[in-house]
Amino acid sequence: MRTIPDTAAMLSLSTGAEILRSRVPPACELPFDTYDNSLGFLRRLVQAPLIIHRLARRLRALRPEVGICALPALLDLLMMAALRRNHAPMLVVVHDADLHPGDGRPLQMFLQRRLMRRADAVIALSHHVAERLREQRLVASDRLCVLFLPPFVFGPQPPPPLAHGGALRLLFFGRLLRYKGLDLLADAVRALNTRSPWVLRVVGSGPECEDLAALRAVRASRWRTAGCRRMRSAN
Repeated sequence: MRTIPDTAAMLSLSTGAEILRSRVPPACELPFDTYDNSLGFLRRLVQAPLIIHRLARRLRALRPEVGICALPALLDLLMMAALRRNHAPMLVVVHDADLHPGDGRPLQMFLQRRLMRRADAVIALSHHVAERLREQRLVASDRLCVLFLPPFVFGPQPPPPLAHGGALRLLFFGRLLRYKGLDLLADAVRALNTRSPWVLRVVGSGPECEDLAALRAVRASRWRTAGCRRMRSAN
């Protein structure tokens, strides 16, 4: 956003954000103390009036014209209140209208839905998410915008698939948590019906779970029919 002409973009991150401890951290004009555990969250809620007052004062110096919540979190209602004291609207980006299994705590659900209802506008990243928000009556149509993530290109384009002349290589990587779609991956692998060779690797960190066991079982059953089909998981 900083590359857009006549636009000044400022970033506010939790002081505990991992990206601020990276080798090349981004510029963060408004670092914000959040919490490390449930007790810390309750302590911040008790301090809400003081936090809003201090945030509003810091925002007054930055003079933002609009706030964009890129990923809803539990304390964003405090930021919304501070922005409104400075007469700045707040937009909320919604990645998924349905809570993940790991996000099902009643208080978290209540606060995130309250945030969406009170936002000046809500941005959905797909028509599916927008339709789910309408069905749940969380956002009125006149406050709902639908956007799409553009294709991101980092460096030169990679060679086309199968250019190496070997088996098709499939990679699933990241945090190996249940709601990340490991069950969908197992179903997709079972449904894959092709005589062409392929290799699937599942690499990441996370606890053992039934979905990883199911993927290993698929690997074992496929091994007898096609020795070139393999899967590896790292925990």
